[in-house]
This record gives sequence, C-alpha cells and structure tokens, in this order.
Amino acid sequence: MQRHNGEVWVMAKDVRTGAGSWDTVRCPYTIPEGYRPRVDIQVPMLTANGASCTGYMTVFASGVIEVGNYGNTGSSDKRTGTASYPIGF
Repeated sequence: MQRHNGEVWVMAKDVRTGAGSWDTVRCPYTIPEGYRPRVDIQVPMLTANGASCTGYMTVFASGVIEVGNYGNTGSSDKRTGTASYPIGF
C-alpha cells in the first residue's frame, strides 16, 4: 500500500489462488484505519496465462485485501493488479 496526494494505491503482484471456480486468498497485510475505503472496492486483475482474465482483487472497508477467481473454470496462474481510491472515499 502507498499513499500519495490524498490517494491510496494497493498493488497485489504475482498472487496465486487455487484453480477452483471461486477460490480466494487473503493478504496477510491489513490496511490501517484512516487509509481504508468507506465501501468495498473490487478491480479486475491480469492473469499471467494470457488466455484468461478471471481474476479480481477486493479491498474491503475493513482493510482486508482478497484476490480470487471469477467463477467458470478458474486459474491458479499468477495475478497482478492495482486498486486506487481517494482517502476518505
């Protein structure tokens, strides 16, 4: 997580989930209070296999960060993505 000019940037890089259709993994890091979004934010993630865009990252209002598969067959390949939001959003 980085903070700059009133914005928070959260990057997840090379994260692997299971290959199940709705598998998820939670980040061991929790965003500190004062830098969390007021609502849950979900963004798509790039998937390293080049053929599937089934990944997402959610930054929860609780500060928890989760990466997962969007249904269908899923993929356990590495995912990378960035979420950004204004502080106090």
